[in-house]
Amino acid sequence: MVDHMPDDEPWRVRLLDADGGVLGAGVLLGETHVLTCAHVVPEGADHVFVDRMRGPVVRADVDLSRWVPPLEDRRGDVALLDLTGPLPGAGAMLRRTALRRNLVVRTVGFPGRVHDGVSVLAKLAGRGGPGGEWVQMNRESATEYPVTGGFSGAGVVDDADGSRAVIGIVVGEYANDVAHLSWMIPVETILHHLPGVARWTTGGPPLDDGFAAKAAAEVEQVDLARTLASWLDRHRTHDTVMVLVGRDCEVLRRAAGLSTVESRPVVAGAPEGTVPGVGSVDLAMDASSRTVDQLSLRIIDRAGLGSDESSTPGEQVRAGTPPMTVVVDGVDDAEQPEALLREVLQPIVEQGSRVVLGFRSESSPSLAVARSWELGSITGRLDRLAGQIKDLAEQEELLARHHQPVRDRAAGLRMRLSRMRLAVTRPHAVRPLLDETEDALARAVRRADKAIGTLDELLERRRVAVGLLNAYQAKADDGGLVEDTGLAALYRRAHELLARRLDDLPAAEEAVQAYGNAIRHALGNAGRERR
Repeated sequence: MVDHMPDDEPWRVRLLDADGGVLGAGVLLGETHVLTCAHVVPEGADHVFVDRMRGPVVRADVDLSRWVPPLEDRRGDVALLDLTGPLPGAGAMLRRTALRRNLVVRTVGFPGRVHDGVSVLAKLAGRGGPGGEWVQMNRESATEYPVTGGFSGAGVVDDADGSRAVIGIVVGEYANDVAHLSWMIPVETILHHLPGVARWTTGGPPLDDGFAAKAAAEVEQVDLARTLASWLDRHRTHDTVMVLVGRDCEVLRRAAGLSTVESRPVVAGAPEGTVPGVGSVDLAMDASSRTVDQLSLRIIDRAGLGSDESSTPGEQVRAGTPPMTVVVDGVDDAEQPEALLREVLQPIVEQGSRVVLGFRSESSPSLAVARSWELGSITGRLDRLAGQIKDLAEQEELLARHHQPVRDRAAGLRMRLSRMRLAVTRPHAVRPLLDETEDALARAVRRADKAIGTLDELLERRRVAVGLLNAYQAKADDGGLVEDTGLAALYRRAHELLARRLDDLPAAEEAVQAYGNAIRHALGNAGRERR
């Protein structure tokens, strides 16, 4: 934890009310705009104030055309504010990038009385939130300060990226004594709601031109569309390469077009199971008439890797790229199809990426090359399985700490993994068990993800209830009701229930409401007595 504002991030700003109270955080864009969460701005306010802790305080006006309040399902919640004058400090650049699990990120917020800012580390833990628009962040370690109130609107950066480009903003937290989960809105979601911020955005979009045009609810090959959507959602983790040919590529282009939040259309009425999850494709490229270097540069950019002038783009890809899910259509129409496969696409698969390859013609020589690939060595699959089991165990541990229903499936999967490692020299015996184990893991992960979603909702309800209880207590104190023993008893009951297991949450919410009703009644009686 760093308890002060990093000097190399002058774009980080505080949002203040008229009395100088800290409302939250924001990101300075250029000299005259601030990006933040809409909920940071008090309801009905037409302006707030912005500063950098030191120096001038500048008024920031709310333009309703660039203020997207949280919708009923909590999507949206972004705002671009107009400064009435320039604020000293270099503005940030936003960056589109593939957001991989376990990426270490840094953010700075202004919790409680720490008005100079607290810098904390977290790890990305996958997409979630309303409509898949958010990305979950987990506290990096038990010693890290948690992301709590006062961080909303704060810029999030890749901690290892020297450019300090902003990859998202903090939107919410579930911070209690047990779980310190938080969420960020990635740049592509921000662009969906606020297209105007594109002028401050670097990094190419996840889809090449043409894929978004194919995004539609209707689809002729429903079975193939379901198979592809399931594959893209990583339900079968051992499949690292999928090959489609001819008219099947129409389904591929549709699926890629539906996979991104930035340009995703309304898909109501699509056949069940044919729409892949948001963010399930990290990069979709049309290889037609493009060189190996051009396509390599596209991968490098999307992976968030800086250019390296000492090597060719292809060499840089082969040197190592983080795992992504990549769609490449028109492979056989590339300038050098076989070189593209052998020098770029096969290496990224070996490094952990999953690829879908689209070929225009069944007679293409490059199609035979792709079909000859070993889809993944047993050792590589076992190593990936070990990491995925570890992630599942962490989810199950989190659920258990909150006394949520959970079966320890990770332990059984670890035992299977150990048996397979001992038998790795007998591939014919290992492969069937490996297939079965990967499928079992995928089912366990889906169940755990659903349980984590339910847990998130419960934690959010408890956070709201705690906030209400504190607000009611402050109202009682302001009304001179500190010594009212009846109110004190109601407060203690609500507080004790909120501290218990989440199973007691409905009773706790009722107790909070009872406390609030009693305060309103007491204040009403006091007002009548004064009259």
